[in-house]
Amino acid sequence: MSEWLQIKTIEMLASKVEYSLETTKDLELLFFSCDLLNIARGRCNIFLCKNSPSNFKNFIEIDSDKPVMVANINFENKKFENIAKVINNYTQNKSKKIKIVLDLNVALAVNQDGILSIENSIKVDIINIKFILPLI
Repeated sequence: MSEWLQIKTIEMLASKVEYSLETTKDLELLFFSCDLLNIARGRCNIFLCKNSPSNFKNFIEIDSDKPVMVANINFENKKFENIAKVINNYTQNKSKKIKIVLDLNVALAVNQDGILSIENSIKVDIINIKFILPLI
């Protein structure tokens, strides 16, 4: 019988980053397609939006039937533009992948092999996001 750990962070490496601009909807976003590090057999798609409504909550949806999580994160204009600029400058000069860490408001059960245990699909609030850009 395996031992279950309670984790409140999800770590991942970005394999693809795209900037999207829809002029008719006045929508700007950064899309990250990521490979999970501390959870086995899964991926996460992150949609980092610019200037969504102020009551917008940052969250991640974890489907019990699919190995793909979807995170929706909102940033104010200035912070979004700063993140987009830093990531654009980094990806032009570096071949190493960006690490992203999402801090959650609740713990997830993961066994020692990294297998996530959830019975039903869930939606969890994201309380912080970290971008780690390797320099060497």
